[in-house]
Amino acid sequence: GCSGFVYPSRWDANPTAVLEAVSRGVPTICGSYPLGRALAERGAVLSVPTKARPILDALRWLRTEDAQVAASLGPAAVASMFSPRRVAKEWIRQVEAVL
Repeated sequence: GCSGFVYPSRWDANPTAVLEAVSRGVPTICGSYPLGRALAERGAVLSVPTKARPILDALRWLRTEDAQVAASLGPAAVASMFSPRRVAKEWIRQVEAVL
């Protein structure tokens, strides 16, 4: 029931809190680290530089229709990016690369 979720991390590689918010259809603002950029490319979040002005401007975005559209795209984006099958295949690919 929240209006939005803001997670302006600079380096977090895969924050569970962002994935949980986005998968629940909560309008989400996050930093421009890899997961934030990947979700933004799918229209599921607003990814911003972690500086005061961009974050302030992004907070206004939470009350827009664009935020609601992003929130509606979030669950499907997370499901497709992090399905058990996809995660398992990626894990195996990375392990094989190391070996």
